[in-house]
Amino acid sequence: MNTAGSVAYGWGALIVAAGVSFYYAKKEIDARRRDQQLRGARPTEKLSWQEKVAKYEQPATAGQGGGMSQDMKQGLSSLATSRPGQTDKATMQSRPTGVDTTHNGTGSRTER
Repeated sequence: MNTAGSVAYGWGALIVAAGVSFYYAKKEIDARRRDQQLRGARPTEKLSWQEKVAKYEQPATAGQGGGMSQDMKQGLSSLATSRPGQTDKATMQSRPTGVDTTHNGTGSRTER
């Protein structure tokens, strides 16, 4: 049976391990960001997602759409006008999954 001391020791060890992992992961990420910035591969300005989309949609050269197809542009515009977390039921139903999501009463899902 677990005693209060062994539970506390387990939680303490878990917290220490998580802290050490966080420290080394942050150190690695910061070094990679610094390296990218020195090489000029990392942009210095912070853009919102709308600004990123607008920047990507600008033509790279005359006559090109910035590498985006018309379908991609329509998808982005529909995302920009929808509420966050809103799901279009018709879109969800148009994607075949091969699995019937209705329940058969036993708690498991049935395949078609």
